[in-house]
Amino acid sequence: MMVKDLFWNGKTWKALIQEVLWFRDEESKEPNAVVVYEVKNGGSKLPFHDFYIVTYKYGPKEYVYGVGRFPLDALEDAERNWDRQINEYGCYGTGGECTNPFREAIKALEKMEKLKEKEESNNILLNY
Repeated sequence: MMVKDLFWNGKTWKALIQEVLWFRDEESKEPNAVVVYEVKNGGSKLPFHDFYIVTYKYGPKEYVYGVGRFPLDALEDAERNWDRQINEYGCYGTGGECTNPFREAIKALEKMEKLKEKEESNNILLNY
């Protein structure tokens, strides 16, 4: 977790930034990953609500691709932005089909949520 000072309207505010999700394609030879960060207001009266930022980590560099109110919203925004970039500039160094790492991360997140729901329903049954 990281605390950042933000300056707005002549005052200093605190925002908490925390990595909450990390998706990596295990089949890839590259150490690339999709990372989701949560930006929290930190109890201050900042002029924004908590939100999520999605980045694509490529080696030592990290690029922001999406922002949203919830992790899925931010991932969907990143997915659209990646597709726009591919449509505009094409694929670099892939030698063929372009894959969208955010689409894969969305599938992984949905799978995690289904497993969580299944686990919660099993726990409810155990309580009876």
